Amino acid sequence: MHLLSLLLALLLLPACLATSLSSAARAAILSTGAKHPLEYASSSLSRSPSVLRTLASGAALRIASDLTGGIPLENVKTKQALHEPSGRGKPLSRGLSIPAAIAELTAGAPTAYPLLRLWSGLPLRVAEGSLLGGAYLVSSRAARGALLRSGSPRALAALGGGLVGGLAQSALMTPTSVVTNRLVGGQGKTTGSVVREVVEGGGWRGFYAGFPAMAARQTTNWASRATFTELARSGLGLRRLGLKGEVLAGVVGGAASVWNTPIEVVRVRKQRDVEQGREGGKSYERYFRDIYENEGWEGLYRGVGPRCLQAVWQTNWMVVAPGVLGF
Repeated sequence: MHLLSLLLALLLLPACLATSLSSAARAAILSTGAKHPLEYASSSLSRSPSVLRTLASGAALRIASDLTGGIPLENVKTKQALHEPSGRGKPLSRGLSIPAAIAELTAGAPTAYPLLRLWSGLPLRVAEGSLLGGAYLVSSRAARGALLRSGSPRALAALGGGLVGGLAQSALMTPTSVVTNRLVGGQGKTTGSVVREVVEGGGWRGFYAGFPAMAARQTTNWASRATFTELARSGLGLRRLGLKGEVLAGVVGGAASVWNTPIEVVRVRKQRDVEQGREGGKSYERYFRDIYENEGWEGLYRGVGPRCLQAVWQTNWMVVAPGVLGF
């Protein structure tokens, strides 16, 4: 119950920050004739934004997202996705539960605060977040603005912005994912030691193992999150509820985006096998088929629980908050 309360409190954090930050600028926004910050944000697309300001804003939002819950959820999700149960038992008994994944991640932690192990890979993730957040906000905003100016519907503009933003992220995210997977899979390893292992094992090309699947995941991730959020705003009428409606739209958009979890499971396992030298040239299609044959549909959705929470969390930070704040 305490965990549920904490998750709910964390979910409202970006909205609370958006409220506090935007209140100081509300008078200036209203002076432009806009009745709501989102109206101001929409009209600002027609103006040329400061690229440096957008980069900094995206970096700050992504780092905040990671520090307040994104990193632990990513590590738990990866641990569950890597779990391959033997035998054919009941679906729910064969997977690795969230408590079990947390227990494995924190086992043998040489600290008085074992839960801090859930933030494994923190230095690299902060560096990554600063790049990913900025790249996503700049590229997605440019694409979305261009589509809106051409007369495209808002949902189509959101789709295009998400696709471009996700593609920009994938080029930066694949190397970090390679390192994170090794940190999750190996006890006692540090970020520095893992980086040395990758370079010594396959050179710098080793950091891009699994790039096609990463590109597929990121483009479908952010296209789905942005599009479903926009559809919830307009189609479900959540826009009329103001800030609460925006947060709810982000929840809908994030939760609906986990349909592509099989892509993530295949990516994680193929990346692991490449790192361990046992991939054997298997195609992505073969991975899909093997997982389905050996583990059923539930095998393709390993880690969907923490992934759903992470998607909701990131959508509110990276899709909802920029609109509320007028970035």
